[in-house]
Amino acid sequence: MACFHNAAVNFHFFKQHTFHLIHDFSVRMKSFMHNTSSDLEILNCFGVRHRQVKLDQPIECNWNPPNRDELLLCCDGAAKGNPGRAGAGVVVRDADCNFIGAMSIGLGRTNNFLAELYGIIVGLEWAVKWNIGKVLIRSDSVSAITALTTSNIPWFVKHGWSLI
Repeated sequence: MACFHNAAVNFHFFKQHTFHLIHDFSVRMKSFMHNTSSDLEILNCFGVRHRQVKLDQPIECNWNPPNRDELLLCCDGAAKGNPGRAGAGVVVRDADCNFIGAMSIGLGRTNNFLAELYGIIVGLEWAVKWNIGKVLIRSDSVSAITALTTSNIPWFVKHGWSLI
């Protein structure tokens, strides 16, 4: 047993102080852990709240080219923060999967939904400008596609949508 300044060691105080420090630092933990039994046992022993790991299961996906008489517009938009700095982009491919073109646009400060919506609108405006008659839109935003198919879009986007 080691002594500091000839003082007696107080194991109860040491244990409480250690638990307190671990608990204080656990609040700052922001990542995920792997949920092994030893991880959970240690965290539960110290009373640390924890999050389960995100399971990364492989997802089968496939890509189908557009029909011969149409172009594929892969549209996407994103905002850093919601709202935050936003942008949108479009990649265009033909039926043989050849790259036709791509474009991106800065949108200033807006939310994710509007960034996704503007990504589709910008792609369609490009198709109209180049007299492309038939297009296939691909987007990961179900809400933007639903808004466009039901014409339930914000008033300030309706003019651009009606021109398309």
